[in-house]
Amino acid sequence: MYKISEIIGIKLIDTDTLQELGSITDIIWDKPSGKCALVTDSGAFTADKIVSTDGDTMNVIAATATELGETIVNKVVYENTGKFLGRASDVEFGNTLKLFKIYLEDETEYRRSKIAAVKDALIIRVPAPPRPKKPKTVEQADTTTVREQTDVIVNVKQATSARWRQNRKYGDFSFLIGKVTDKTITNFQGEVMVKLGERVTPDILRQAKISGKLIELCLHTK
Repeated sequence: MYKISEIIGIKLIDTDTLQELGSITDIIWDKPSGKCALVTDSGAFTADKIVSTDGDTMNVIAATATELGETIVNKVVYENTGKFLGRASDVEFGNTLKLFKIYLEDETEYRRSKIAAVKDALIIRVPAPPRPKKPKTVEQADTTTVREQTDVIVNVKQATSARWRQNRKYGDFSFLIGKVTDKTITNFQGEVMVKLGERVTPDILRQAKISGKLIELCLHTK
């Protein structure tokens, strides 16, 4: 495995042509393919495989220039619930330039499978909270036991209802209010929800939640 922080400044060389492609400055990632490209002062290059890293050089096979991909290092990171997690500080990838994981500034790490989207911000998918187990049915008990277990059932129902309402909330995406969209976003019926260049209002935020468009709205505002 390689970390971009450990290879910044070393020279990238295509062993097929012995061509020097410049010094590595950054990394970009194409989410659909899962493939990374190394950015140098000569452009961005992906490759079939990293052969070796020897001192001040990294040797690759079949280097290909590309413009695809999004930068990751220094990008702000949110949960898909809207919670701010920090900034990405490092990227780890393998010999075939497949992204393995990202690291935040506080050294928290997330595997590629956790990344839901990446554009202006990086969105991390978090699992839904587990549902509470149903209490066992009481067939025979004295009056005191029945009352106690009835209270338990009532409390469980209240907790379940509260958690259901909480899961219905769209999280703290209020940071989007006042930002300007860089595209027109429609709902699944094709109706325009917010126009290009329009500022996000609380009503637009609510409509985005109802239409399942919060992530798209997050990725297309600035």
